Amino acid sequence: MVQKILQTDLDKETLSKIPRIVNKALDNFDFSNVIVIKPWGKEYLSYRGIDTDIWTLHIKKDCGTSMHCHPKKRTSLIVLEGEVISSTLKNEYHLKEGEMVLYEKGVFHSTKAISKKEALIMELESPPEKTDLVRLKDEYGREKKGYEAQEEMCFDLSKHERIFLNGDDKHRKVGKMCISIRKFENYEKFMDYIKHNKKLINILIEGEIVNIEGKKIYLPGELVDFNLIENEKLKILKLIKIMTIQKNIFDHD
Repeated sequence: MVQKILQTDLDKETLSKIPRIVNKALDNFDFSNVIVIKPWGKEYLSYRGIDTDIWTLHIKKDCGTSMHCHPKKRTSLIVLEGEVISSTLKNEYHLKEGEMVLYEKGVFHSTKAISKKEALIMELESPPEKTDLVRLKDEYGREKKGYEAQEEMCFDLSKHERIFLNGDDKHRKVGKMCISIRKFENYEKFMDYIKHNKKLINILIEGEIVNIEGKKIYLPGELVDFNLIENEKLKILKLIKIMTIQKNIFDHD
């Protein structure tokens, strides 16, 4: 299941009433060398790109993130292991392994682990701007606060296992999923790849796909659906990267 959630009037009204607090100390901060400790678990940067950053979240059983939004970036959440409830101001989405929800800019959302163990989530943020965060509600007292300060980060990476993608990964096992990142400069080769993998999750993480008039059809962080573009005349203006996610075929649990 893949859900795409657009910003509602309620999101806009709610956002307009909350002051935005940005942690200026994190401007130009290198998140690739830290683990960010959260009251619900931890998160860390797994892939740094020009158009998209990919973060891995370990959410403890029965714990959840704040109800928050990102006014300037879209966020895609993919469950790699476990189960979660991802909520907006109006709805709830029950996501199992291999399922995804895409929140457009300014959509308030919260994600809670409901599996027997922690849930492993991959979060794609486009464009990369970690301090773009507005918190509405939080069980841990972080309402209306900005992103975590450096005092809440672990700089000793030897204390934590970490998943890091190098941008050229092939069939990388992460949780119960298998991840590949492919590069394309040729549109025909890209379409052939998408055609043969159309039943899988394919997400554009770098570059843009446009039509013959130059209109942007797919932006970074969006799911590429072969059925929607099969008969369209599209083109690639520069190198793109596609992240493909599928169930790990060697996992028989």
